[in-house]
Amino acid sequence: VGQIPVELIYRNGVLSDLWMNQKSPDFGKTLTPDDITPILNIDEQDIDSRFPIQEVSTGLPFFIVPLKTLCAVQRAKINQESYYNFVRKHNPKLESADSDNVISSAFFIFTQETQDNTNDIHARMFDDYYGVPEDPATGSANGCLLAYLLKYNYFGKKELELRVEQGYEMKRPSLLKITGRLKGEEEIDIFVGGQVQMVAKGEWHR
Repeated sequence: VGQIPVELIYRNGVLSDLWMNQKSPDFGKTLTPDDITPILNIDEQDIDSRFPIQEVSTGLPFFIVPLKTLCAVQRAKINQESYYNFVRKHNPKLESADSDNVISSAFFIFTQETQDNTNDIHARMFDDYYGVPEDPATGSANGCLLAYLLKYNYFGKKELELRVEQGYEMKRPSLLKITGRLKGEEEIDIFVGGQVQMVAKGEWHR
């Protein structure tokens, strides 16, 4: 990923939000519904076919998967056999992978239906191969989502300011704020922000 600018926002002398400015996106390969439905345990009619299932990277790659309903996103569950068959075919760290067809093992699914009506998007992220069965708040993936929404005119606007809820299925509800502007076909300003909260701490002992 490398170094990226991060802005700290203070209100009344107290740190309120942190915002990172991600690089312009790279849009990669696409998948078909037949590729994705067995991996996520969903039906083809759950997928919003108006938009592609596409790999997007602003430093780290994710497959962005548009679903129609909140129920479909909540129901999604990684099928380990189908997922690892996919990974074995495409992952660069595995000898069996096709080096000309290397793609991401991470899936970011989303819908416009939300649990909290003050939010705009409900999302989940899975990347079991890299030790993340599910993540409650994925800043890098939300930057990719923003780029995707702008490129494909999902909301019919060239500038967006959205609230994304994530982590609800893990009982760790999180809120990420994304804002950006489409400047050219693939030149996009991308900002991802929010707050953080300590969930654990510990010490290393030699």
